[in-house]
Amino acid sequence: MQKQKISPRPSRAGQELTKKELLQEEKDKDIWWQDSRRNGRKAIAIIVVLVFILIAVGLVSVLFNQREKLSQKEIDKIRAEMELVKKDNQAELDILQTKLDAAQKKLDQAEEEKNRKVVIEGSLSYPGSVVPADMTVCAQDLKDAKNLVCTKEHITDKKYTYGVGYKLEVIPGSYNVYATVSGWQGYQAYYDEFVSCGMKYGCTSHTPIEVKAERGKNLDGIDPIDWYKQS
Repeated sequence: MQKQKISPRPSRAGQELTKKELLQEEKDKDIWWQDSRRNGRKAIAIIVVLVFILIAVGLVSVLFNQREKLSQKEIDKIRAEMELVKKDNQAELDILQTKLDAAQKKLDQAEEEKNRKVVIEGSLSYPGSVVPADMTVCAQDLKDAKNLVCTKEHITDKKYTYGVGYKLEVIPGSYNVYATVSGWQGYQAYYDEFVSCGMKYGCTSHTPIEVKAERGKNLDGIDPIDWYKQS
């Protein structure tokens, strides 16, 4: 419990104080002085505490700001690293995209070419009992003699004149069609005017016929069987 403050009492004017009163007065002065010192110490303690609080708040604020700066630096560093990774990956993605585009273009061209191709087919024959197994049929591009489309595959089917035929897939254009065998080196049996004439007596022309392959129009009856041309 806090002691009640007692202010020193002034002496009574014109009167002498008794010894008891003097002692009481001295005692009251001492109590007042002690209370004053005690209150002074409390005030100083409060001021010191307030100063420490202010210092602590300042330190916390500085540390918090410093931590914020460090955190921002870490964030900026991570963002920079992300940009580098993104840039590297983007370069790889661009390369892959270029390859993909090129592959897709080739595929589209192949598909377009496939859709553009025309089937040429006909019967095969040979001046003998059977069609040689190594007989090759070729369609020669009239605009580029080196451009040949050939097949060695023989098709057995009753729809062909002699039961054996062939099929070629070519892109639209103009062609001469002929057959060859290894045993008759250098000879080319064309689909020509002699064939279209029926290979009868009096059919004298052996001029190859221009076969026009048009998109969407397959051709049949193109028989490269003129083995009777006199060289």
